[in-house]
Amino acid sequence: MKYNLILLITIFCLGYAEDHVSNVVAAQRTDGSRIVDITYDLAVDAVFPSYTILMEVSSDGGTTYSPTSLRCTGDIGPNVFAGNHSIQWDLGEADTSLFYFEVELEQMKIKVIAEGHEVLENLPFEMVNVPAGEYTYGQGDTIKTIPYNYQVSKYKITNAQYAEFLIKAYAEGSVWLSGTAVEGHYAGNQHFQPGNYLYYGLGTNTDSYNYGRIDWNGTTFVVPEGYGDHPVVRVSWFGSLAFARYYGLRLPDEYEWEKAARGDTGYDYPFGNSINGSQANYITSGDPWDEGTTPAGFFNGQTLDGFQTTDSPSPYGAYDMAGNVWEWTHSDNTLFPIVRGGAWNSGMSGCTSWGQLIYTQVHGTYAYVGFRVSRTTSQAE
Repeated sequence: MKYNLILLITIFCLGYAEDHVSNVVAAQRTDGSRIVDITYDLAVDAVFPSYTILMEVSSDGGTTYSPTSLRCTGDIGPNVFAGNHSIQWDLGEADTSLFYFEVELEQMKIKVIAEGHEVLENLPFEMVNVPAGEYTYGQGDTIKTIPYNYQVSKYKITNAQYAEFLIKAYAEGSVWLSGTAVEGHYAGNQHFQPGNYLYYGLGTNTDSYNYGRIDWNGTTFVVPEGYGDHPVVRVSWFGSLAFARYYGLRLPDEYEWEKAARGDTGYDYPFGNSINGSQANYITSGDPWDEGTTPAGFFNGQTLDGFQTTDSPSPYGAYDMAGNVWEWTHSDNTLFPIVRGGAWNSGMSGCTSWGQLIYTQVHGTYAYVGFRVSRTTSQAE
C-alpha cells in the first residue's frame, strides 16, 4: 500500500552532537492541501551564532537522499537561530513531478540538517558590520527588515585572495584541473544536483580589456603582475560559493547585498542619487584602467597618475558596491543566481543599488562578474 503522508522522521545533524536538533515532528494537514508541517527545536551553541537548516528526503529507506528545499517555507535556509522552529512543505499537486512521494511508508525518511557557522576572527580579508533593522529595497524604496546582524567583506574578493584559495584547495584535493578549467564538487541544493562543476576559467586575457585572469604555470596558480588587488573575475557561482564555504562564510543573498549597499537611505547609489567617474568604475568612467577592472577599494579619495577619486563607501563602509564587477548572490527562493551592483562595462543606470540581473547561465564564468562574502554574527536583541 502506498501513501502520500510523511510520518517517519530521522534527525541528522552536521558538525556537532545530535542533541542540538531535537523534537522533530511531521504531520500532513487534513484539509486536503498536501502541506506537511515539520517542527523541530534547535539548541543554543557557544560556537555557532546561527545555522543553515537544510532538508533532504529519501524514498528508498535511507539509501539515497535528495535535497528538498523546493516548496519549503518557514525556518529553513540560512540565519536560523536557537529556538522552536517550523517548516511548511507543500507537496503540490499529485503529478509525475512528485512521483517520489508515492512510496511505501516505511521507506520514507527525512534528514533535518543543521550546518553551524562559526564566527572566525582571523580571516584573510576585512569585514564590515551591518546591523539588524529596516532598509530601503528596490526602485520604489519599499521598506524591508533584516532581523539579524551580519557582515559583508569590505571589498570584493581579489585575484590574489582567490588564487590563494585555489592553491590551498588544490593541495587538499578539493579542486582539480580539467584542461583550462578548475573544477570542484558541489553538494547540491533544491535547484542543482550534486556533482562536479566549473569553478574558475583559467587563462590569459584573449581580448583588449584590462582585467586579471588567474592561470596555471605547470606548478601552481599565478596572477598576472599588477592585478593581484583587482577583483577576481572568470569565477562561476559555484566557485564563488566554494571560496566562501572554505572560510566558513557564505554569499550574501540579494536582500543582504542591497541593505549593505544603501542602508535605509533610499539612495540610487551607495553614496547618493548621482554617480560620476571619481566614485565608481563603469563604462567610459575615465579611471586609469578604463575598459577593465580597478583595484578593490580604489575609490577611497586617493590620487593616482593625476586621477582624483572621491571616497565612496556604502553607509556601512563597504566599497565598490557600484560598478567594477557585478557580484554573485545566493537566494534560495530563486532558481538562478542574481547578480548585483553593475560592472566596468555597465552604464551608470546599471550600477544602481537596486538594479539586478538574473543569470540563467549559472555554470558560466564572465569577465565582469565577481563576488564578496558574508556571515551572520548575531540575532537582533
